[in-house]
Amino acid sequence: GDTTASVVYQHVRENPIPPSQIDPEVSAPADAVVLKAMSKNPENRYQTAGEMRSDVLRAVDGEPVRATPVMEQTTAVAPMATYDGDERERRKRLGYIAIGLGVVGALVLGFFLIRPLLVNTVTYPVPDLTGQTVAQATQLLKDGKFTLGTVTEAPSDAVPQTIISQTPAIGAEAKAGSAINVTISTGPAKAIVPAIKNLSLDEASRLLSEAGLKLGTKTLLESDAPVNQVLDSDPAEGTSVDSGSVVNVTISSGAVVVPDVRGATQADAIAELESSGFRVLVTKSKTNEVPPGTVVKQSPIAGVKAKNGSTVTITVAEAAPAPSPTPTTPPTTTPPTTP
Repeated sequence: GDTTASVVYQHVRENPIPPSQIDPEVSAPADAVVLKAMSKNPENRYQTAGEMRSDVLRAVDGEPVRATPVMEQTTAVAPMATYDGDERERRKRLGYIAIGLGVVGALVLGFFLIRPLLVNTVTYPVPDLTGQTVAQATQLLKDGKFTLGTVTEAPSDAVPQTIISQTPAIGAEAKAGSAINVTISTGPAKAIVPAIKNLSLDEASRLLSEAGLKLGTKTLLESDAPVNQVLDSDPAEGTSVDSGSVVNVTISSGAVVVPDVRGATQADAIAELESSGFRVLVTKSKTNEVPPGTVVKQSPIAGVKAKNGSTVTITVAEAAPAPSPTPTTPPTTTPPTTP
């Protein structure tokens, strides 16, 4: 009855007292936050939780808050019955003591709940850890702004066991206490020399490229194998090498049967020999036994095997000069002898 009505009357009619009047340890900024939050005029209260959170954080750090004394809205209240003055005053003090203690408790709880969030909003530029070992990076992070996170490995041309990349990136802003994840080099990537023996040079080159290797020098070797067929590789197939290494090969120069071009014209003989993969050297021989321009001899002889690209010499007839006529000697007369 009377007690409930008295409390309702106080909440509606009277303004709250600052918590610092109950507990002198409560700061002025905290007073301002509480009074603004408990304002009887809704327009004077915090309009969003974010506004109140900002002021609570400032109050916790002892900084000025945005809450300022406000004009309270006048509220018309119906006349209340008269109660015993002493009893009403006693209950009033008890009520405000309870409110003050609740506010202080809320502030203390808010300090422990919000403080970590406030600390985590502090950011620093991420340092450059590339080129450092894990031990060196750990030493660099001793200032406590960041910690070393996960460490992964990846092949690289960089010095083995040194950091080649990091997340967050160098110079990026990150929260204090954030972990920096790093990748360290395991050295150059490895590749296995593929089996290219007995393949054509083009096919061998393709397989080497797919394996991350390069075709090196090509050494010709006379062989019965088709021209440009791979006879050997260095390093040998199956060898583990650094990615991007060079593989040298020995390839067949080919062995081709020399065709018989004797009796052919010079032009026809050259065309046939070149189509077989030979070079041609032409020499001349004067003779009238065959028409001029006819091949009368070749070296190597027909039917033998010769290196692809080697030279075949052909001898071509050219007209010999006509022989000079034999001069006639007039008969000599012997004078008669005198008896």
